[in-house]
Amino acid sequence: MEQIAVVLVCALSGVFAGMFYEAVCVFRCFIKNKIARTAADVLFFIGFSFIFIGISVLFQLPDFRFYMFLAALLGFFLYLETIHRMLAFFAKKLYNKYRSSCVRFLTQLAYRRERRKVQKNSNRHNDSRNNTFGDPARILDLSDDCHIGTK
Repeated sequence: MEQIAVVLVCALSGVFAGMFYEAVCVFRCFIKNKIARTAADVLFFIGFSFIFIGISVLFQLPDFRFYMFLAALLGFFLYLETIHRMLAFFAKKLYNKYRSSCVRFLTQLAYRRERRKVQKNSNRHNDSRNNTFGDPARILDLSDDCHIGTK
């Protein structure tokens, strides 16, 4: 009976290592450098060993056995196949919701910017039309009623 409890505790340490792996995965998502990703993996395995040793000391497990390591790996893989998939599903849903709201906001912002550009161009066009030399009455500062050459 005691060995079954040891296996379950070791599997639980694998589940905790999977939760630690989630944090490392978030870090790895933002890093594109292969050396940094390798360093993150090494950090995970060091953290995994600390979790395993900490739980072994906390629950006063017997000396290290190979089945304990296999149970910890089993717990880690069970975490990846169950809880990790659920978390990834909800994270994807949240990301898609965030992305769609951002796209909608950015589309509205781009439309407003385009309207401002059109308005500035039309104002600039109207200003240039007012300053043209096509109307001699404006050049000479004459009123429109006054016709040159007729008396």
